[in-house]
Amino acid sequence: MANNYSVTIHIAGAGTKLKNGGESAFGHMWYELDRGDGSKPESYGFAPKEEYHGNPFAPGKVYKDDSDNYDPDHYTKRIEITEDQLKLMQDFAKDADENGFDFYKDLNSGCVDFTSGINSVEAGKDHLFIKTA
Repeated sequence: MANNYSVTIHIAGAGTKLKNGGESAFGHMWYELDRGDGSKPESYGFAPKEEYHGNPFAPGKVYKDDSDNYDPDHYTKRIEITEDQLKLMQDFAKDADENGFDFYKDLNSGCVDFTSGINSVEAGKDHLFIKTA
């Protein structure tokens, strides 16, 4: 049986409640990868490190708990992908520093840019572009 790999884009507005307490100061965007095999999906979001929460210009890191931490009442869009695309998106998050995501700058190196970055992950010589119907 073939797996139905997918990426889900999540967008939470400013003021969205966080399950670990507090709320999102400015809103947040992240992506979640699902292997389609019943295992727990993996989420990847970029934001300031814990000690800089709410600061739009700070050292950043990739968080893997956004899907668990954000109140589920937010926008999502699921897109089917291939296994190769899933692996490239995992690598993109794993190598965030090398991909220019080591310092959070709200206007040009924030969560939106990080999530949008999966759309230009290189696959050999070709760029990976997610296309929706």
